Amino acid sequence: MEFSLVLDFKVLIQIARYSSMWSPVALQNLKTVLLLTPIVFFLCSPSKVESFATSQSDLYQHGLARRDSGNWREALEIWLAARDSLKAQNTVDPRIGLAFIELVTQKEAEEYYQRANEMYLWGFSHDSRFKEEALQEVDRIIPLLSEKEQSEWRQLTADSTIIMKIRTFWAIKDPLPTTETNERLVEHWLRIAHAKENFNNDKSTVYGTDDRGQVFVKYGEPDKKFAGKLGADQFEVMRWFEDFLLRQEIQRYNNTPEVEIWVYVGLKKDDPTVFLFGKKSGFGKYGLRYGVEDFIPERAFRRSSTRTTRSVIPGSMIQLMYYGELFHVDHYFLSRFRKLEALWGNARAAGQLTPDRDVLLGLLAQYKSLDQNNVKFKYLPSDRTNAYKGLDLVDLNYKTFRYLDDDHQSKLRIMAASSDQSVDENVRPVFFQAAKEKKPEFRHALLSYDQKWELKDEIVDYPFLRNSNTSTFVLGQDEPEIKYKLAAEKIIWHVREAGLVATVIADSAEVIGIGSAFPGGFAGLLSDSMKLEASDLIVGVGTPPKIEQSIDHPFPVVPRDPLKNADSLLVYLEVYHIPLQANLGTALRFDYQLKLIEEDGKVDMKKARPSKSVDVEVSAKKLKKTFAMDISKLASGYYELTVKVTERKSKQEKIRKSTFRIFD
Repeated sequence: MEFSLVLDFKVLIQIARYSSMWSPVALQNLKTVLLLTPIVFFLCSPSKVESFATSQSDLYQHGLARRDSGNWREALEIWLAARDSLKAQNTVDPRIGLAFIELVTQKEAEEYYQRANEMYLWGFSHDSRFKEEALQEVDRIIPLLSEKEQSEWRQLTADSTIIMKIRTFWAIKDPLPTTETNERLVEHWLRIAHAKENFNNDKSTVYGTDDRGQVFVKYGEPDKKFAGKLGADQFEVMRWFEDFLLRQEIQRYNNTPEVEIWVYVGLKKDDPTVFLFGKKSGFGKYGLRYGVEDFIPERAFRRSSTRTTRSVIPGSMIQLMYYGELFHVDHYFLSRFRKLEALWGNARAAGQLTPDRDVLLGLLAQYKSLDQNNVKFKYLPSDRTNAYKGLDLVDLNYKTFRYLDDDHQSKLRIMAASSDQSVDENVRPVFFQAAKEKKPEFRHALLSYDQKWELKDEIVDYPFLRNSNTSTFVLGQDEPEIKYKLAAEKIIWHVREAGLVATVIADSAEVIGIGSAFPGGFAGLLSDSMKLEASDLIVGVGTPPKIEQSIDHPFPVVPRDPLKNADSLLVYLEVYHIPLQANLGTALRFDYQLKLIEEDGKVDMKKARPSKSVDVEVSAKKLKKTFAMDISKLASGYYELTVKVTERKSKQEKIRKSTFRIFD
């Protein structure tokens, strides 16, 4: 026996509204029941001909049908109800999550942004039969990755690894982790929606757009835009050549191509980044071009092209013409125009009709080489977000320290210090610095996530209530798979009561700045009393007496990074489970070495300082050790400190490392 069920939600809800017996709550309940009816009908069907997967697909398709008929809000409600039902079955459908966030961002329905975020993450909460959808989402994320990361992601296969990669990516990208919505995820899909609507000369990118769409999804709206035709103004050719026939021969290579130019400021440290879109030489496929020279036919630069132009390279004159028409767009074009103009002017001053051919072609090759790096995004950031728009950037520094407490339980101490973003990169937040008396202030939040990046806990601290800039979070290490994210917020503090203490949460606080960091996850230390263990290193300076050690920092060394080479570098660590024989003492050897880290991240062994050793006699199973290092003669740079602890009799050893920076 075959059953069919056709639901017109609008009609049914309208009928219900005419009955005075229906309250608003009842109406909402009716709507939910109607949305769940396809699933209930299936489950109650005696024949159960259809599989649950088929019913799942019907709900997805039914939502698409409502969307395509213009009832997009009903489509969203169908998918929300489907999600709730599928969650009860421990089943996910990434198609529903993707369709939901895509539709919400297309409509710019802000009231659904938080639920769109939830629906997307639910769709990728665990593995499902929809492998292709997961791989397609990987393709959409890859343009937002570095070159190295792209290579790693392209090797992914359709398994649970993909799910974790996707969730980890967006968790790290979340710019405001203390809010319920991942603003960067929503922004990403808003950009995709805008790109699909506006940049569709072709569908060559993974977003179903032309090349402008990929640049837009990566970096958002450009700071400057220009669109028009090149070569329509004959001024430059007429300026340099009076001969009409010569001008006419040069113009044969001018196809007056259409061009669109996007300029981004801040992607590179000094210069703006310029993207040019159009058709190569004015013909063929529309796309991202290498530069202005890509709009000029290659034959215009060949030697054969000069036979009818009295040795003038027509491509070089057209190059000058195009830059002359664009110098008002950005200094990028103006500087190149002036350089080319100077070459032509010097040649005329020397009585020559044209600059030297090799010089012109050499400059052409230089410009092409420089510009193609932009097209390949080689030296550009992987993406840019506007989620921080209107917010100050907070400089957040953090240090982590694993140790064993008096009960031999593994603990993790995370120290966070904040300050206003500094122009001088050598000035970083100093731990336990006194809080400024004037507002605004800073607060810190530590968020912990499980293996699936579901939020488990959030701890908020207000360090200025202790007249400090540092928050110290002490955590157990019973769950090594837990991951952490730190957030620092610059706030305007609003309160309606006096006498607040550290445990009192603000009545309200206006966030005007943000900073975040990703400490990641940590494995706990060994609690086995038969195995030698060591804490992490604290590298910094001596703890000032004014710090209340019992509350803020119970260690004799305060972390500092960067360090001035005039500072006295102190290193602190603790050693546990020291083997003692018949209550006799033993000896520990500490070998430590400093190595310079090169720009590529590799350690330069040739520039490593000779290893030094310190022998310490001990008579207890636990040792707290502080030793000093002279860094006065070290050059500025990043260094790696390695400390190896060896118990002389059993030969057990532990190695701990820490990196830090030194500047003059």
